[in-house]
Amino acid sequence: MRLRDIPIERGTLRASFHRCAACSSPFEFDYPAPLVQLAARRTACFNARRLRDHRRVRCAWFPTKSLRYTSSATSVGANDPFLIETLCDVVGLYLSSPDNAFTICIHEKSQCEALERTQPMLLMGLSYVEGIAHDYKRHGTTTLFAALNVIDGTMLAWCKPRHWHQEFVSFLREIDKAVPGKLDIHCIIDNYATHNYPKIKAWLAIRPRWHMHFIPTYSAWLNQVERFLALITDKAIRRGSFSKVKQLVREIDHFVSAYNTTRQPFRWTATADAILEKLHRLCSRITGTGP
Repeated sequence: MRLRDIPIERGTLRASFHRCAACSSPFEFDYPAPLVQLAARRTACFNARRLRDHRRVRCAWFPTKSLRYTSSATSVGANDPFLIETLCDVVGLYLSSPDNAFTICIHEKSQCEALERTQPMLLMGLSYVEGIAHDYKRHGTTTLFAALNVIDGTMLAWCKPRHWHQEFVSFLREIDKAVPGKLDIHCIIDNYATHNYPKIKAWLAIRPRWHMHFIPTYSAWLNQVERFLALITDKAIRRGSFSKVKQLVREIDHFVSAYNTTRQPFRWTATADAILEKLHRLCSRITGTGP
């Protein structure tokens, strides 16, 4: 049986392409099984990556008017009751940092895996893309503590085997030693449980120059250090092959040292009013999100 031998009535075929993390397959069909099998042979080149990159899909084996394409994505809105207050507070630090103060962004990247690829990486060439072996050996993990100086873009990174409050308070002590005593420290951080541990609060209570600014829930994009973590993940951690955790830690330290030599601060241009206006437009178009 060939595809053109199957009778097709206009308006009877329906296809929905769903793009979400929970789907086991990027395609869901609701037409007869023989047609699905033939279509699958014709569409072997359409994978999740191509579907993610191209918002419009043109299918040659179906009439254009008989195919309906939809895309969906998962999203979580911030449920912080003090969303507006915390948003204005953090954005105000980015746009106008206080004088005689040190503004930093802190975040942790846990479970940095030391993966040893079974084959060396294939470098990008004229007719092929960069290739990395899909199978690997896992030799352990480490946690990367990172602090970004908002003013000049300097990075302070520290790798520890665990992500407990003991390691976090040790990282805060290192920052406290590096910052001159006459400057206040404004720290932008998320609401992770370790950051609100009683011993952390007690340590901050006896150091009045520390001012903690917590970002709203589900708003990691407000933390500028996330941009650096994305860079080091893409250029150092994900593309490397490490036979042990110490080798991964050395690669992270080398990347941070090279980054600080040519550092440039991230420029924040969006005001709090502009962000809230976009949020209002989004909520007005989504059902069930109004006040």
